[in-house]
Amino acid sequence: MIGSMFSGYFQAAVYKNLNGKNGIEGWRWLFIIDFIVTIPVAILGYIVLIPNNAKKVWWLTSEELQLSKDRMKFRGEKPNDVWDWKAVKRILSSWQFWVFPSAYVLWDLSGQGGSYFAIIMKGLGGYSVYQINTIPTIQSVFRIITSLASGFIIDITAKRWHSFLGLMILWLIGLSIVVAWDVSRAGLFFGIILLGVSTPISPLFAGWINQSAQEDVQLKTATMSVMNLFCSLLEIPWNVKLFNTDYAPRYYNAYRWCLGLNSILLLYVPLILLFDRYQNRKRGLYKIETTKSDGSITVRGFFDEEENDDNSDKSSTTSVTKNTTVVQVRSTST
Repeated sequence: MIGSMFSGYFQAAVYKNLNGKNGIEGWRWLFIIDFIVTIPVAILGYIVLIPNNAKKVWWLTSEELQLSKDRMKFRGEKPNDVWDWKAVKRILSSWQFWVFPSAYVLWDLSGQGGSYFAIIMKGLGGYSVYQINTIPTIQSVFRIITSLASGFIIDITAKRWHSFLGLMILWLIGLSIVVAWDVSRAGLFFGIILLGVSTPISPLFAGWINQSAQEDVQLKTATMSVMNLFCSLLEIPWNVKLFNTDYAPRYYNAYRWCLGLNSILLLYVPLILLFDRYQNRKRGLYKIETTKSDGSITVRGFFDEEENDDNSDKSSTTSVTKNTTVVQVRSTST
């Protein structure tokens, strides 16, 4: 998002200062400078992103790596198992495999409408190349703000559906304004800027699928792979058919389709919430052992434990054995 914002300023500066220099047009200069900038970035990436494996990574000490493995064990996560028909059947019978990919496709297709701010401005006319490159960066700023805000809200409340619902409402308002179209220019641009709230929904989904399928690495892998696969497959025909530049700047049918898919996606808020609570009940996450004065509770781990029979001290944390660690968490992570 920050890169997208600064690329707008970068393109505007290149066009303003280098257009026509040495007989080369501004957009050609942009490709030349991009090539020059890419070289040190590629070298840095090769140095920093050294290939590694799960048993040895250069940015973690052996103690930190072991701690990460212990946390996975406590959460019930298992190492990669064999991919056989049993695994396929388990994945296909899970709710995560069907709910998250379908929701993600709805998000991805309806979210394409937020990518055409500059083309809409060009189609409306009356704006310079410099303005067409810089004004859409306001949407990038809005994406950053909403992403940070939703992240903080999720951390504070330990719930995802609040942010999901709030972002969806803002998104629907923005799409409704763009579909209406016959509003002031400032109102139209406000609606397009609101479409930027689609961005933080993507990491929200990623975190939700990781949390809801945390015990099954194969399920997580298959679900997220299908999510990305179908989005990539459908994006191309979707954009070619509906967001063809011949339909600019209004994209009459395209934004109506986006609004329709977005309305369906809104229904996924209670659907995912219900399934997630079902998943937590399966884990026994809601069994309270001890309530603390600070509002936190103690919950049991996801593998076998043995409680002590001595409950004389009701204010103390319930102790368990078999190397199980008791943690203090909020009541839900949905």
